[in-house]
This record gives sequence, structure tokens and C-alpha cells, in this order.
Amino acid sequence: MVVHGRMAGTWTSWHENGQVKSIANYPSYDSLEKASKTVVIFWIIMNEYPSSSLNGGFISYHSNGHLDSKGSYLNNQRTGSWEFYYENGEISTKEEYKEQKLESLECFDSTGFKTNDHCALEREPYPILDERTDFKTYMYDHIIWPKELLKQAIDGVVFGEYTITRNGELIDFKITSSVHELLSKETERFFKSLKQWVPAVSHNRNIDYTMKFIIPFNNSGIIGRK
Repeated sequence: MVVHGRMAGTWTSWHENGQVKSIANYPSYDSLEKASKTVVIFWIIMNEYPSSSLNGGFISYHSNGHLDSKGSYLNNQRTGSWEFYYENGEISTKEEYKEQKLESLECFDSTGFKTNDHCALEREPYPILDERTDFKTYMYDHIIWPKELLKQAIDGVVFGEYTITRNGELIDFKITSSVHELLSKETERFFKSLKQWVPAVSHNRNIDYTMKFIIPFNNSGIIGRK
């Protein structure tokens, strides 16, 4: 339910295939009713209520119905014992949190065998480059200003997104907004020239991950090589 513009009680979400995705708990109706009386003057001044925080037990599931994670939140922060699982049902990590910090970690491979106490918990995907440089610099050096636009004064940005699969493949590339069609095509050419990607990681598991980008273009040389 929603109380005074904030989520309250137990909320359930679903995957597109109808499987339960997550069950989360927010402050109770009574606590929000009581809190609303103390913040109503603040709301009139600021025109907003404080946002709801996750509090209590939390459980999530993969789209195949297997457990994804379980644990508890305190004021939107993980607390106590947490466990995360691979899609095959085997455990991937055991994590212990105290005072909003990770206190201990155990890592397991996809067969359930414990590997060590050090593994990636959160990591975005990144391309394997043929040069020793950061991705931003590499992008600036390899996006080419279209020759058809050399004499045109164009200043704007290209917005887009793409997904890197858990196997390191780039899929679903699309431009969502662009200052010029030729700059869109050059941006797409650049991204699709990146053949190898290291996939994103979430709690010791490779995952599909959608990235959004904003690339500024200016033919005076701010970005884009002529």
C-alpha cells in the first residue's frame, strides 16, 4: 500500500513470465501514519515527504523461480546475514553486514564449492581494449568526425544504450536521441567495433547489464577526431 505518498508494508514484484521477482518490506502503515503527523508542516514547506526506506526481510528470485537473494534491510542498508544464489540454485556468496559495512564474505563457484573470501560483488561491464588506456580516452581517440560534417557547425550530444550479456556480448544497441544522424551512425560503428567485453558482476555472478551513454560532439575538436 501507499501511505501519504510513501510505500508501506510488504511489496511484491514479478518477472515478465509471471514468476515472483522480489518481496520487500517497508515501514508499517501505523508507523507512517504516526510519522506523517510530525512531517506535515515540513511537507508544506518542501512539497515532499521523506522517501520510504527498506526495513525488514527481503527476498528475491530469478526468473526461473530459483532463489536469487535473501537477507534484511535497515533504513535501506543491508544488515545481518545475506545470501546470494546462481540461477541453478547454488549459493554464490554469503555476506555479513554490520553498521552498513561488509564484515565478512564467503565466495562459491556455480557448483556450490567454496573458492575463497574475496570476489567481486558489484562491477560494471568494460571492453577489452587493444591499447593501455582508459575507456573514455580510447573512445575519444577512436570516434571519427564524419567528413560530410567537416564544414558544418554542430554542437550537441548523442544519447543511447546497450546491453552486455553475461557472456560478454554486446546486444540491443540503440540511439535514443541524437544531434545528427551521421553522428549516430559513427557512434554505433565505434561501439560495435568493440568485439570483447568483460561482463558485469553482481555478488560473484556474471549478469546481463544495460549501460546508458551520453557522448558530446563538437566539430571544433572537443570530441571526435577529424
